[in-house]
Amino acid sequence: MIHSTFSFAEWVETLISDPENALTPDEAVVAFGAVQKRQTFINCDIKSGDGAWHNLADRGRRNQYYDVTELHSHCTRYDAQVITVPINNQGVRSVNCNDIGRTVGVIMNHCTRSNNRVGGQAVIPQGSVSLNLQVPLI
Repeated sequence: MIHSTFSFAEWVETLISDPENALTPDEAVVAFGAVQKRQTFINCDIKSGDGAWHNLADRGRRNQYYDVTELHSHCTRYDAQVITVPINNQGVRSVNCNDIGRTVGVIMNHCTRSNNRVGGQAVIPQGSVSLNLQVPLI
């Protein structure tokens, strides 16, 4: 396993707060290296996941929100798709794209494999909504 101190979660924070000085998606992949992670899922290419993430951070900076009350695909980039799935009907109704991007960052930090494929699931910071990063299915 190659050790890397790079964090996708920290990278998205830089995309949100200082996009002019943030790494490009390709630079982020190089910085991350080939770190082995564990989780099987329907994996997409890491560069596609980065591209989707970059798109979400850009939308978040423009204060765009997504309705998360039902199963919905929020971003598809090449072979990566970001989907939100409500866990219950009493939770969050809309989420700033930055928080969706942050959650994608958590997935990329924990679920990226050594073959540069990524896929996984995490709950957004506000709770009650699961987010999937996967190949396009819907």
